[in-house]
Amino acid sequence: MKAQKEWKVLYMINVDKKQQKKLDEFYKEETTWFPEHVFNNFVMCLFVGISIILLVIPTAALDGKNDIKAFVVIPWLLYNTGILTYLSKFTIYRDKINQSKSIYELIKYLPISYKQIVLYKQKKLLARFFIINVIIIVLKNVISIAVYRKISIFDIVIPIALGLIFPMVVISLEFLIQKM
Repeated sequence: MKAQKEWKVLYMINVDKKQQKKLDEFYKEETTWFPEHVFNNFVMCLFVGISIILLVIPTAALDGKNDIKAFVVIPWLLYNTGILTYLSKFTIYRDKINQSKSIYELIKYLPISYKQIVLYKQKKLLARFFIINVIIIVLKNVISIAVYRKISIFDIVIPIALGLIFPMVVISLEFLIQKM
C-alpha cells in the first residue's frame, strides 16, 4: 500500500496537469484532417493490423529460428513502425506553405517543458496501444488453449515487453537524447 502511494506521488511530481491540458488544447486544434495525419493513421492501422494477425499465433506453434523471425521479429517491427508513425503526428506539422517542421519549434513559445511533451506522447501511446496489447494477449492465449491445451509464459511476456515497454523506452530515450 505504501509503495503504491509512493508511485502515485512520484507520477504526480512528473506530470504537470496545466501543461498537459495546454497540450491537449494545442493538439485538438492541430490534429485535423491534414493529409499527413490521415496518412499516419492509415499506416498505423495497416501495420498494426498486419502485425496483430501474425502476433496471435501462439508461441507453441513456433518451432525454429525461421518461425521466430517470421512470427515474432517481423510483426513487432511492423507494430513498432506503426506506433512510431502514429506518434510522428505529435512531432511534425505542416505550416501554411506546406513545409514540414518540428512541432517543438511551435511549442517552444508555449510555457510547456520538453519533458511534458514526452509524457504527453507516452500517455497517447498507452491510451491507444494498451487495449491492442490486451487483445493480442487474450487472442493468443485463447488460440493456444484451444489448439495446444496449454499457455506459454512467452505468450504473455513478449506482447507486454515488445508492445508496451519497448515503445515507452524509445520515447524516453528521445527525451534523454534531447537533454544531452
